[in-house]
Amino acid sequence: MLVVLAFTRQIVLSIGVGATEATTKLVLYYLHERMWNSIRIGTRVHPLSDLPVARQLEQKDMAVIENKLRDLGYISDC
Repeated sequence: MLVVLAFTRQIVLSIGVGATEATTKLVLYYLHERMWNSIRIGTRVHPLSDLPVARQLEQKDMAVIENKLRDLGYISDC
């Protein structure tokens, strides 16, 4: 914005360029973050992420969780 003002001496043009620059950066940053969030390379999936949690857990759900944790080695059979 200040560079445009220094070269053109037009305050309205300078403000317009500054507003356009800020808006463009905001949109590009948002799209950049959305793109990186969709790439799953190098990320780990939580071992219990496929279990439903939108309701109260029942005893059978707890058994499923316990078995999954046992299979993954988090719980020993001792």
